[in-house]
Amino acid sequence: MSWLLQFQWPAGIALIMYGILAWADGTEPLLGLRLSAWTEKTAPHSSIRFLLGMITGAALHGKRGFQYCKRRYLAGLLSPISVGIFALGMALGIFLPASLIVFTPYYGAFPMLILGMGIQLGCRAPHIRQMGQALLGLGCCWIGYTACRDASLPSNLTAYGLVAVTLFAAITHTPAAIFLAIASTLDDPTNQITILVATALILSLCWLMVLGKKLAETRRPFQPTLSLLSKFDLAFPERALQAALQENRRMAIGLTQAARALVAYKDEDGDASGTIQLVQDVESAMDEFKPAAQQYLLELTRFKLVERQARLAMFLFINVSDLERISDHLLAVAQNLPSPSRRPDYPESMLNSVDQMLDKTADIIDVLAKSMTGNRGRKTHIADHVSEARDEALELLDHFTGVLQDLILNNAIKPSRAIRMQELRSHFERLIRHVRAIAIAGAQEYFWIEPDIIHERAKPIAKMRTKDRLTVSQVEDLLQEPEH
Repeated sequence: MSWLLQFQWPAGIALIMYGILAWADGTEPLLGLRLSAWTEKTAPHSSIRFLLGMITGAALHGKRGFQYCKRRYLAGLLSPISVGIFALGMALGIFLPASLIVFTPYYGAFPMLILGMGIQLGCRAPHIRQMGQALLGLGCCWIGYTACRDASLPSNLTAYGLVAVTLFAAITHTPAAIFLAIASTLDDPTNQITILVATALILSLCWLMVLGKKLAETRRPFQPTLSLLSKFDLAFPERALQAALQENRRMAIGLTQAARALVAYKDEDGDASGTIQLVQDVESAMDEFKPAAQQYLLELTRFKLVERQARLAMFLFINVSDLERISDHLLAVAQNLPSPSRRPDYPESMLNSVDQMLDKTADIIDVLAKSMTGNRGRKTHIADHVSEARDEALELLDHFTGVLQDLILNNAIKPSRAIRMQELRSHFERLIRHVRAIAIAGAQEYFWIEPDIIHERAKPIAKMRTKDRLTVSQVEDLLQEPEH
């Protein structure tokens, strides 16, 4: 059975990769939104952005780091220069957990594994359980590295092939695994710092090149490509509200591009995955846009606003959520659409109804994007236009439902495909509902921008001292006092 020992080193590498992925799975939901908020607050400071990049790299690692940078780049929250600074920090931060493993005795993994498993089994809070998963992942990395240190390098050709495949996968997904693999082959890593530093720099450069290539190939559907939200506008409420409104419009234009791509999806030949990828990119960018825009509006409320401005800020806050939900439903529509190669398997009447709904969905989102102007004089006309487009979409949705029911009654469509079309109809309906919510808000009397006060500065609201705040019991006593 000694031949099985040839696989100890590759098995250790596999355990390292699994541990790194488990670590990233635990830290991403735990730190994702916090990292985004910290990045927004430190936008003008390159050095702090670099440090946040290191923290993000240590938390998210290779592939997830790609996705995080790509989402923020697509949403326009990071300029090309900012992406470069942030990615450089990430490229170096990737190796922080690996360095901890290399320069710390292996028995540090044991309490980490016990603590991680205890948290997983004993805690119900999701964020605490995610912390336990991260600790388990880091402990697995430690055990895998120890296994590689104790193993002899494989001499079998098959094992070398397995190692090559493992390293190829790690170069783009988990470059820290390569770092640990190389460190495990050194006699005394603590006395060979130069080799480890050179390895980390080379792998960082490779990771940055792959990231740059992916970003260069990415289509940016949002125009303009950079976010319009500026911290310097917050002291001028009307200007900040205008920026937030135009940012919503920018996101709506991106949703229009995604919807138009789905309209043309049926005519694509060969591999049509590019359209689905575009919709996925828009949806992932909207996931980053939502917390950034809502945080911006929350910071605006720290200044003294007139009633119209406060109401407008509140409804813009809600509209951001509606836009993000529209992107979710667009992605669900894309995933349930019959691919071009499978369209002949569906009844012609069903396909025609789907195509009409796609056309109308693109039209209604386009009308919605054009309505986000803040122009008080044309507000009523624009609201009527959006309402008319929405009513037409609802009529087509009723027609879609009737066609589907007729096909089901006549056994003209397979049950599995009927369920898929019903799911498609459900997402069309919910998408129209979110468009309606945005249109209703846009028709309100306070939903407009006043150009005459665009440069007026507002005073920040004084923070309430802790000793001046009422306790819960004091509030209850006040509520129970009889009226005089």
